Amino acid sequence: MVPTQLLILPISEHITFDLKQIFIAIWQPWPAYISIILTLIYTITTPFTSSDRTTPASERKNLSSLRWVYAFAFGNTALTHLISWIVSLASVLVPDIFNPEVVDYLHPGRVFEVPIPWEEPVRTVASVGHGVHAFLRWDYIIGSLGVLVWAVSLHGAAQRGVYGSVGWLWLLWKVGLLSVFVGPVGAAVELMWEREELVLAKRGLTESGKKDS
Repeated sequence: MVPTQLLILPISEHITFDLKQIFIAIWQPWPAYISIILTLIYTITTPFTSSDRTTPASERKNLSSLRWVYAFAFGNTALTHLISWIVSLASVLVPDIFNPEVVDYLHPGRVFEVPIPWEEPVRTVASVGHGVHAFLRWDYIIGSLGVLVWAVSLHGAAQRGVYGSVGWLWLLWKVGLLSVFVGPVGAAVELMWEREELVLAKRGLTESGKKDS
């Protein structure tokens, strides 16, 4: 987050274009940063929190924490998606609230345009900013679709394990609606949340069934 926020600083004697490129380079391996931090937290806290026995109270506590994590992730992704679209659409519906110099740049056709790499003639970019925008559009599409396909696959596997079959039509319809209103990453978070609930519910039913028998 910090390198990303540093990118919006105005260019000055100290904040140069070269320095902003360094910020971008620092930001790129963020998945590795998260993985390292989580591994360290787990390693440090495990001796104090691990237990050989799991009780219903501890499982309810874990489930409650899990729901908060998913709710936080879903809220972040949904807000980012909605704000992007609201601001862009506002430039069309109420352009007077914006500086005339930036209204055209905020138009949905420009903000969410997907340049086709194989189109003829080959499109040229007017500036480095336009080139970065085109790159980031494809970066977002490929990255978010990869996460979404993974989430759909896991959700389908959970449905198959719990219900014995997968309702693909309803699942794909839900994915489409969620992608429109909260973005593909938000849809992936929601699917993973539902998947966790299904798996935990099945485990609870299985354990209760064993106890009853």
